[in-house]
Amino acid sequence: MGARRPIYQREEEANDGRSDAAEWLGTHRGPSVLGGSQGSTSGSRLSSNGPASSAEVPIATLKVKAASAIPVIRTRVQSWNAGSGAPDSWSGTLKYGDDARERNTIYSTLWHQLEPNNGRFWFQAAAVVTGRGGVKAMESWLSDLAALTPAVPVWPWDLTFIIAGNKFLFPFNLCNFYTLRAHQSVPGFPHFWGRELDRALVVLEQTLVQTFIDSYGWKNPSERADTLSRLSRTFPTSATKKWVRDVLGKRFSSVRPFNFGSLDHRIELGIAIVDHLRAG
Repeated sequence: MGARRPIYQREEEANDGRSDAAEWLGTHRGPSVLGGSQGSTSGSRLSSNGPASSAEVPIATLKVKAASAIPVIRTRVQSWNAGSGAPDSWSGTLKYGDDARERNTIYSTLWHQLEPNNGRFWFQAAAVVTGRGGVKAMESWLSDLAALTPAVPVWPWDLTFIIAGNKFLFPFNLCNFYTLRAHQSVPGFPHFWGRELDRALVVLEQTLVQTFIDSYGWKNPSERADTLSRLSRTFPTSATKKWVRDVLGKRFSSVRPFNFGSLDHRIELGIAIVDHLRAG
């Protein structure tokens, strides 16, 4: 029997064997992070369209969990890259995602393969922000900056920074996808489910983004500050989808402008985007 095809070639298999997923999750997930049984319909259970109660794991707690989870996920990625315990299509899918356009293709395929309360909306958001007008367009922009509107203050190294960050995140996100698809918990977030899982994934990724920002090869502190400032000013107008601009506008304004360099601002925006998708 030949090697399994990478995920991006197997969309037609996305829903195979999924009919009993909800029953499996209800039986095996165990106690909810919000209290009560995951198989119950109690007030703490998260519905497919949002939380049934106002209880939330605090962002500060999620940050601590994310910081502990990242080394575990990194070790898992390294082990899979070495061929130890990797899912069948890991290496092919990871290799296919070598450029921004193909990573968007993969994200656009992955989210369909997860249940609504098991990470689907977070991965859908990843497909949105890496899609048309987003990260996947930046590689072509690098060769034709004249095509950008002068109203967008962007420099080649700004785009290079964003593209490099997107590539840095991809193995971690892909690892989390395979973990969730196997009905296992993302390291650091046992039994997280529904909107709480969405929030945890946002905090986890943005903590990784902060790690990337802090370790990036800046020439000096001024270059870092200038790049993050330009990106912050670009966000309100660069999003292709109107609803993303609307979400940003509801959270930030000229009085309280979005700051790309702020972990808290990125988390707030990320959660708002996923909440919008979850609300349908």
